[in-house]
Amino acid sequence: NPNHKAAAALAAAAALCLIATGALLWQHFGPTLFNALILAPLAWCF
Repeated sequence: NPNHKAAAALAAAAALCLIATGALLWQHFGPTLFNALILAPLAWCF
């Protein structure tokens, strides 16, 4: 089905964009920003 292929391609492109954005942020700011973005929300869960 073409719609499923388009949806899968869009999801893959979105995932790649998120990974690339994370890599660029890591390269520029180092682990400090990554930890603040990931660990702080997790801390609120517990």
